[in-house]
Amino acid sequence: MTHPTPSASSSHRGVERLTASAGSGKTHRLALRYLDLLLSPKVSDGDLSRILAVTFNNKDDGEMRPRVQAWLEALALQRTPQDLETVQSVSAWTGRPPEALRTASRELLDRIFRRWPELSLKTIDAFLLTLARASAFELGLSPGARVVLDARPLLRKAVGRLLEEAQDDRQA
Repeated sequence: MTHPTPSASSSHRGVERLTASAGSGKTHRLALRYLDLLLSPKVSDGDLSRILAVTFNNKDDGEMRPRVQAWLEALALQRTPQDLETVQSVSAWTGRPPEALRTASRELLDRIFRRWPELSLKTIDAFLLTLARASAFELGLSPGARVVLDARPLLRKAVGRLLEEAQDDRQA
């Protein structure tokens, strides 16, 4: 397990932003940071949902949960040489001793399996949709508003308006 270095990383009041080119390891780094926060003694049983990881696309989102789960299992079980390599790597990254990682991982796995839906790993669009739904009233939206991912009807409407305006301009 190697730890890529993003081209830019910034942190402000518990918010960390990673920026780098495609294929540079942002998802790996984000998953590792997420794991570090989950294992932190500052995160109590009720705080799992207070850690949010936002990715750009569904592929990254789909990779993170299994990756974090696999790392936790490796840290908790420490059975195979690959598990031990993961332990050493995460230990170096977090600064926590291997035995502390094993104990924390076992406890965390138990919590996560009981509260799996509370893990906040989302794409940016899913996160923004969650915010919009939570703030529907304040935004003047219907609570049952839907997101339309097919842009064709909007494009047709826009082109129709453009043609109407062009026609009006010719008549004027």
